[in-house]
Amino acid sequence: MNKATINVVDDAMMRKLAKAPWVLVVRRLEYEDRLGTRFADYLLRYGFRGRYDHIETHLEGSGGLWRR
Repeated sequence: MNKATINVVDDAMMRKLAKAPWVLVVRRLEYEDRLGTRFADYLLRYGFRGRYDHIETHLEGSGGLWRR
């Protein structure tokens, strides 16, 4: 899954992720958006019981912007 923000929760994707054995959230280092913590909270609301972690990177990804 590639999601630049968590402004709208996709119920179908969250149900799919809740069944995954592990989830890793990667975000850019300079943002203080608490994305990892907020995303973990949403996963728990959908019944996630797998392994979870979040990391930060200094490299920018495309984020699917080429599709616009």
